[in-house]
Amino acid sequence: MCEGNFTPEEDARTPPLFDDEELVDAQGPPTGGDREIALGCEDGRIYLLEGLKLRSFIKVGYTVTTVLSYQPTKSSTPGLADYLICAGYFNAFNVYYQGTLVARTVTSDWVHTISIGDVDEDSAQEVVVGTLDNYLLCYKFFKT
Repeated sequence: MCEGNFTPEEDARTPPLFDDEELVDAQGPPTGGDREIALGCEDGRIYLLEGLKLRSFIKVGYTVTTVLSYQPTKSSTPGLADYLICAGYFNAFNVYYQGTLVARTVTSDWVHTISIGDVDEDSAQEVVVGTLDNYLLCYKFFKT
């Protein structure tokens, strides 16, 4: 479970994954805006709790054990959605933006633990993953 802004209320702009990119228009209309709680569940879905309403948000297809909210840039622009990272009973972690899969990183085994932090002190956040086969991996976002 995590808190974040996954469906922005204002304009539907995608925050840049990198500090030197500009904001770009996202596909589809925005639907929310307030802070939401994302819940990963055994049925393979991620649900959003908005106020007192629970709704299905993403169908992952596998049991989801971990969800994290992630804002990779230092942007303080209000109304931008957070990225949602999830892992579970599958050998990968997925990154979603406004309900759309934007990245999938395959790992050697199921992800046991996942965290976000500035590992190399370069002021950019990295994703740190521990897998069930005893590997500790660090991922940095790069342009392709």
